[in-house]
Parts: sequence; structure tokens; C-alpha cells
Amino acid sequence: MQRFLRLLFVTCFILPIMGVVLLWWFLMGPHREYVPGEFNQSKNAIWMGHTWVEDTHSPEDLERVGEGLLSRDIHYLYLHTGPFESDGTIPEALYPEATNFLNYFHENFPNIQSYAWLGQLRSQVDIDDEQVRGEMIATAQKLVEEVGFDGIQYNIEPLRSGDEGFLNLLRETRLTLPETPISIATDEWQPKSLSNLVAKYFEIEVISYWATEDFKEAMPLVDQVVIMGYDIGLSSEDWYHWFLEQQVVYATKMAQESGAEVLLGIPAYESESPVETIENGLLGAIQGLTNRRSRPENFAGVAIYSYWEIDGNEWEAYESLWQEE
Repeated sequence: MQRFLRLLFVTCFILPIMGVVLLWWFLMGPHREYVPGEFNQSKNAIWMGHTWVEDTHSPEDLERVGEGLLSRDIHYLYLHTGPFESDGTIPEALYPEATNFLNYFHENFPNIQSYAWLGQLRSQVDIDDEQVRGEMIATAQKLVEEVGFDGIQYNIEPLRSGDEGFLNLLRETRLTLPETPISIATDEWQPKSLSNLVAKYFEIEVISYWATEDFKEAMPLVDQVVIMGYDIGLSSEDWYHWFLEQQVVYATKMAQESGAEVLLGIPAYESESPVETIENGLLGAIQGLTNRRSRPENFAGVAIYSYWEIDGNEWEAYESLWQEE
């Protein structure tokens, strides 16, 4: 009888409590207090428009831009240089002023690194084709070795989980450019089991996400992973903070073995969603970094999308939430 009562007690009380604790741990986790400015390593990033590689700008304009970025601890510039043509090339006519811009920044702002932002729709460039990948890599090599970029960023969207063509692109790029910093802009992390459940329940195909396996395969092949934490479609600030928190927690843990830098892309643009703001993006990042399950040492900074959209109020929010100590 006593054995039965013990079993009943464990079944009815102990196991449910343990289940709740485990659920809380994996969905929320313990947090510590945030010390303003503690996560800012002066290695933040920003996506910049095509004008900086296509149009002529005066030294005064370049000085103003560089000083502003430096004062805000921006270390990485993703300069829109593409998009790729369907054959994997990028015409030189698209970036006639790139070398002038890069030379000016190398001389006057050596702490700022400029990456060629190389994007295209997945449907418009067949990266499953070995010849197309070869042209893409040759283009990247030319932009680094001849034009003067410090690194490259691949931004192919949307990427399906398990996209072997993209992984082959990363493997072959690393072999061709072993010393060149490689950055990738990725869709958000999402457990494959959750994606399968959503797909089955709503009878839809879930495409635009990366599973744990995708990050673990890609991270050893690159130097930097930037998770695009915007265009999510959530209508609640709390849910958006929580969503970004999970990106930070799991991405920094997954980067532990490879040593790849993790950055979180945050929005600074006019949006139909009142939730997706630079302030909420930063609050989500901070919530993730103060979560004791995360690995803040693998987090390089935030990546702002985008320079051509951000305004004075958004810069003030960034400075007060992220920079001020």
C-alpha cells in the first residue's frame, strides 16, 4: 500500500512539477540583471545601400558617414554589391566606386571592416549547379583580391533547411578563400520538430527557417553568422522579445564549438508592424544575453537593417539601450 501511495505521489505531483520546471527552463530560463553597455563589444554591423559602391561621394560625405558609424561602435559594413546574375556573376558596372570607397575607409577608418553584401533570391540563382557556384566564388574572390573588400557576406533567400547547395557554396568558398572572412545572413533558427508540427497542423510547407543541424553544419565553414531577426510577423512585443531571445540563446550555444561570431539582425525601418522596432530588437537581444542559458562570449553584436532607413530617434534608442554604460 505504501509503495502504491509513493508511486501515486510521484505520478501526480513530482512528475508534473518536474515537467513544468523543464518546460520553464527550455522556454524561459533564469535571467540575471542587465548592466547597461556590457554586451557592446564595439563589433556591431549595419547593412548599407548600393549607392556607396555605385555613386561618387565627396570626401566630406565619406568622413561624415565614417565618423558617425565609428561613434556608434559599428565595426562591420555590409555594402550592397550584388545582386548575383543567374549565372553567378556580378557586372563590374554595378560597383564602379567600390574601390574608392574602400580605399578611403581603409585609410581613414581602419577599424571598420567592409564586406561585399552578395545577395539574390534562391529561385534566381541555381546554387545546386557547380558551374554557377564556381562563378559566384570567382566573383567573391575578385571583390576581395582586386576591388579591396575585407570580406564577403552571402545573403541568399529563402534558404530551406537542409539546403546542400548552399553548404557546398560555403565549403568551396572556404577552400578558395581560406583567409577571407565569410559572413552569412540566415533565416531565423527554429527546431525542425516544431516546423514539422506546424506544417502538419496547418497543412502548409514551412520553408524559410534554419534548423539546429543547418547552423551546426554551416558554422565551422564561416567566420560570422547574422540571424535576420525581422519580418517575423509577430504582433506582440513580449512575443517578439521572447522570439529574439531564443535566437540569441541557441545560436550562441551552437557557436561554442566552431568559434563563429554570432550577430543578431535588428530592424530600423518603416514597417507595418509596430512591434518590429530597433528598441524591441535590442530588448530581445539583451533578454537573450542575460539568459543564463546563452553564451554571450560568442555574441559579437547587433546588425542594423538598414543605414538608409535609420533615423535620429532610432539612433538615440540604440545609443541609450546598447552603448551607454
